[in-house]
Amino acid sequence: MRRLSRFATAGALVVGLAAVVSAPAVMAQSNDGLLTVRGIDGTDRTAVGVTFLWTGDQAGLENLTIREDGQAQKVDKLTDLRKTEKRIGIVAVVDLSGSMGDDGALTRAKAGLAKIAEALPEGDQMAIVSYTDQVVVETPFTSDQDQLRAALDGMAAPRDG
Repeated sequence: MRRLSRFATAGALVVGLAAVVSAPAVMAQSNDGLLTVRGIDGTDRTAVGVTFLWTGDQAGLENLTIREDGQAQKVDKLTDLRKTEKRIGIVAVVDLSGSMGDDGALTRAKAGLAKIAEALPEGDQMAIVSYTDQVVVETPFTSDQDQLRAALDGMAAPRDG
């Protein structure tokens, strides 16, 4: 029994050490861009469509490889979502608890959201939701910059938390 415990401890130590050693490599990759699968359309088995979000430079997709059951699949084409009829909707959820008033956290959050709103591509929309002890839709989906700005300007963290 004691021997099994030693093996378990040694195994846990090896796994922990591997996590510590490999974590910086994983974190470094995130600086290059993030790839997230957003949807898979397999209604036609001979032409499966994959929609993904890539936050890096477009040149980073030049060597993109998609594998199915371990086998590399041919990528027929990549289409920038902005060049399609699909539009994006962003929902920003903002914490308005008292702690957000500390150290300008809410001010920085609102400034960041204002930049995102200003950079919305034509046809895309944004909604803003806040919460404390209740959820409030500050503005539903819109591309109206004045409406988004007014929603952001109207949010405040309560002094009493």
